[in-house]
Parts: sequence; structure tokens; C-alpha cells
Amino acid sequence: MSHSKHKIISLAETLASEFDILAHELRVLILAIIAAHGRITWTDLKSVLESIVGPVNPNTLAFHVRKLINSKYVEREGGPESVIYKARIPDDVKRKIEPLVKEIKSYLEKGG
Repeated sequence: MSHSKHKIISLAETLASEFDILAHELRVLILAIIAAHGRITWTDLKSVLESIVGPVNPNTLAFHVRKLINSKYVEREGGPESVIYKARIPDDVKRKIEPLVKEIKSYLEKGG
């Protein structure tokens, strides 16, 4: 595992231990990926997530995205064939996940 991937996962695990809704590192990563993109499709979200952690079951991804939507941290736009996700993160949480978002942006700029 590359240093960058390891750092991303380590930051996600740390944040997961601090917040109830973000009590799972995969959910933290999903939220940070969405925040890093601003707006992202399901396909791109799955692709970026899998580039960091390896294969992810679509049902697992859907479960965690639903949790984030229900918590109002993520907003779903578009119809069934063109879904776009946007982050709607409270400021206190945004400050906490900012290092992870920056690390993901850096990872993606280097070609993920």
C-alpha cells in the first residue's frame, strides 16, 4: 500500500472514532471523497473509493451513502440514471475532515 493510501486510511480511522455518524472509516472516506470533488457521480465515487481501499461491494457503498444522506451530510441530486452526490457538511465536521479531504485531493492530483 502506498504511503498516500495508508495516510488516507489512517486519517479516516481516526475521524471514525470521533463521530457517531462517521463511526465507520469507509463512511468517512466516502464523505471526504464527495467533499474533495464537490459533486460526484456514483460511478466516480465507487472508482475513487476502490482506488484507495480495493474492491467495494455496491450494496456496502449504497448503505453508507444512504446513512450520509439520512444524516444530511450528503445530498442526492438528479434522476435514477444521473445521480450526483454533493457534500453538505456542518462546519465543525468540515474542519475535522479537512486534512483527509486535502490528502484525497493530493492523491487524485497524482493520478490516484
